[in-house]
Amino acid sequence: AAETALKEQADRIARLEARLVAAPPAPAPAPTPAPAQQSAASADAIKALQDQLAKLTADQKTREARIDQLESRIAASGEQGRAERAMLLALAGLRVGVEGSGPYTAELAAVQSLAGDRPEVKDTVAKLAEDAKTGLPSTASLTERFDRNVAPAILRARGNTKSGDWWQQIRGRLERLVVIRRIAPGGPAPRDATEAAVARADAALRAGDLTHAVAALDDLSGDAALAAAPWLAQAKRRLDAEAALAKLWRDECNFYDLAANT
Repeated sequence: AAETALKEQADRIARLEARLVAAPPAPAPAPTPAPAQQSAASADAIKALQDQLAKLTADQKTREARIDQLESRIAASGEQGRAERAMLLALAGLRVGVEGSGPYTAELAAVQSLAGDRPEVKDTVAKLAEDAKTGLPSTASLTERFDRNVAPAILRARGNTKSGDWWQQIRGRLERLVVIRRIAPGGPAPRDATEAAVARADAALRAGDLTHAVAALDDLSGDAALAAAPWLAQAKRRLDAEAALAKLWRDECNFYDLAANT
């Protein structure tokens, strides 16, 4: 019995030893980083913080510079702002004066007194000074003149033919005596290019569009172009004056736009 018990103990010890040999080794503890590696990691972290601090400092300086610039503009805009407002009021009065058909010498003089040495204002004033005493015909008066006199004159001039054909001569005389204008949108199509140009100009003027009316008559030729020339000259002078005033108005308003966007 003793031998059997010893044998069983020996077997158990052998089994335990076999299990110990087959088991995987325990993981080795992580090596402690060397002092040099610890210093490099700390240096990188410090440099990243320094870069971030430098960027924040630069942004702060930029904001302070913009604030200083804005404060300087606000401090200097007292007198300048009053001058700009006075110029805008004078320009508004000039635009109203030019829109009518009467003289606008007083309105133009107000703008001249505030212009100083500014070349863009002087150039516009010089363009408008030629018609200040008499005024420019308004779009309404130009429309009325076209309807009563200019369109019939253009259509009559179309009949001034130098053809040797006696039938063409008779037809031309009849056209000078009787003028038929096709102005209804659903009416017959224009008979020729002159009649089509008059119809386009007439439709544009009824819509208050002087620009397209002028463009429609610019293609006329011969006697029809001569009949339209005086009216076209006055219409173009009005368009030029309105365009110059509109540009000057935008330039003056630019000061307030810049101040609002700063």
